[in-house]
Amino acid sequence: METSGVNPDRYSYYQLLKGLCKTHQLDKAFVFVSDYMGVGGFCDVVSCNILIDAFCKAKKVKSALELFKEMGYKGIQTDAVTYGTLINGLFSVGYYNLADELFEQMLKAQIEPNINLYNIMFHRPCKSDHFKRAQKIFSWMIQREVLPDTVTYNTLIYWLGKRSRATEALDLFKEMRTRGVEPDSLTFKYLISCLLDEGKSTLAYEV
Repeated sequence: METSGVNPDRYSYYQLLKGLCKTHQLDKAFVFVSDYMGVGGFCDVVSCNILIDAFCKAKKVKSALELFKEMGYKGIQTDAVTYGTLINGLFSVGYYNLADELFEQMLKAQIEPNINLYNIMFHRPCKSDHFKRAQKIFSWMIQREVLPDTVTYNTLIYWLGKRSRATEALDLFKEMRTRGVEPDSLTFKYLISCLLDEGKSTLAYEV
């Protein structure tokens, strides 16, 4: 476009970038974004998020991290989408500790995670037997006035049941109802199952 003497506007810039990502020309897209960093304000958080998302979907998380660092060097402000996309990408390739570090960095930067990201953060510590970590994340949610949803409670109730902690699972279920969060079929399935596994059939019947 520029070789024709036409300067691209922001819309054209975004469309060109999306086109490169859609056709899997990610190396070219990275050069494209890097060339425009600080030029005309075109390279902003939106364009970086587009490329970070494309890198993560292609499992090129190291390239996504490189771009994330470059944003900091160039003074491009990250947002919840940047962190959420990158953290999800890190989880997808098994970089769990790095994802945890990035999540804590996000909180320190006072960038508020949405409920979907919190739910992603719950899954790994529960599954890998780091349940205290999951409880800590749950506490952060409450402190930051982010209302847990049905997925949040289902995850915790399920893993409490797996650890033979039916009484805590029942308490969490009661808290869920108190907060006005509606249980679904999975909630009842997980709770009743863990109560029955521990011989608490009367409580299971009352649920």
